[in-house]
Amino acid sequence: MKFFEDIQVGERIAIGRHTFSAAEIKAFAARFDPQPFHLDEAAAERSHFGALVASGWHSAVVWMRLMVEHQVREDAARR
Repeated sequence: MKFFEDIQVGERIAIGRHTFSAAEIKAFAARFDPQPFHLDEAAAERSHFGALVASGWHSAVVWMRLMVEHQVREDAARR
């Protein structure tokens, strides 16, 4: 585990990737963040985003999953 003081400014790590599908974006939004630009392509086109966009909450959830999976891999590699 790294501590805050062990991290260098500008340091990057690759924790994984995720591509949000339209169906996944809409399903999450319908349950947790029902704003038009998350639920409807036509409404999203008229928004400042210009297209369907994943909720920030959805992005945070996926980031957390990727980060935990990365940490599990890192811990296993140290054993």
